[in-house]
Formats: sequence, structure tokens, C-alpha cells
Amino acid sequence: MRPTGRRGGTGKGPRGWFRGADLAAADAADGTVDGIIQAENLHSFAGSSSYRFLAGQFNNLASNGAGTTLASGDVIGDSRPEILIAHPDATRNVPGWGGVNVGKVYMIAPEDMAALDAQDGATDHQIDLGNTRLAGCYSYEFRGEATNPDLHLSAVIGGQAGASVGTVDDLWGDGKDEILIGDPRWQRPTSSDLYVGNYCPGASAVTPAPARARFM
Repeated sequence: MRPTGRRGGTGKGPRGWFRGADLAAADAADGTVDGIIQAENLHSFAGSSSYRFLAGQFNNLASNGAGTTLASGDVIGDSRPEILIAHPDATRNVPGWGGVNVGKVYMIAPEDMAALDAQDGATDHQIDLGNTRLAGCYSYEFRGEATNPDLHLSAVIGGQAGASVGTVDDLWGDGKDEILIGDPRWQRPTSSDLYVGNYCPGASAVTPAPARARFM
């Protein structure tokens, strides 16, 4: 399994995808070439190919903890890695309970970034994670909640999907990597969900494979 990003605190700051070719220009964006890059300059200069990911700016998502774990892998099998951004502290309004933690994981395909960027009405290289579910895209949102009819993880209130996330190198031998999502507060006992690449709609299957496995 490819290692996940280091889990940090629950800060509200944005997370970003920074292209190596942008580093020199981003360094100079503050007027001084000194090897110090301000994060806000990576996506804001003309010609930048880098993006900033925001949780909650436009879609009323709780922003604490977005990006505490990160991973990448070629999940849809197009020879380009997708980005996985975990948001284990994402909340959901549940009648009778109010806002509770459920957790979410966002899978961002690089070919979707321009379209996702434009969803807020401004092509400013800032992507709201709440817009991941754009029709016709290869990007997806995995929700840790019981009310979602599609890719649901947790079956009870109070899950924490995305506390850990990673990819597995082509476990089923179909040319697509798998996604492993930890949800330590899912019912009792805790669980980890394994999603195969060909389970995601739009990613054609080479050979039949189980849609999902759960480890407890």
C-alpha cells in the first residue's frame, strides 16, 4: 500500500496540489527569489498549473481536518494518478442529532481539475471539495454516512471515514489500483473499506471483481 500523508491537527487551512514546474515562478511571485514560497502564491500567478483545495468555502462543509491524510494512485486505470483527500471530521446534519462527524474522502482526477475549478464561477485555481461530484467527471466523494444511496461507508451516526486512507497496487490484477479507507468509529468493531477501481462508475472493468470488501 502506498503510504498516506501524515495526519496532523484539525486546522482549517486549505490543502493544495503543487506542480513541480511551478515552483520557480511561485518563488518569484512575492518579488524576491529566495527559495521561500508562500503557499498562496503557488496557484495565484499567471500560468500556474497548481491548485488549492478548500473545504467549506461554498458548500457549507465543516472545514476542520480536511487533508489530515492524503494518498494517490491510478484508481481509474488511465495511467495518471488520482489524488485522495481525507476529511475524517466532516460533519452532517442529522435530524434529531444535529451536526455529527461522519467523515468523507474525496478522489480528485487530474483531468477534472479545470472543470471543478470553474464550478464556483471563477477560474482561480481554487477547488471546493464540495463540488467533487460534478456530472461527467471521474472524481468522486466517499461519504461516511448511512443516508447516501451510493458510496456509503458508515452505517451509524458518528463515523470517522478517512481517519486513514491509502491505495493498494492493483490488488485484483485489472490494471487499476484499489482504495483503502479506515473508519475507526464505524459501529463495533471498527472497520476498513477496500474499494476496487472498477467499482467507480465510468471506470470500465477489465475483469469482474468484488465491488467492496470490509475488514473488521
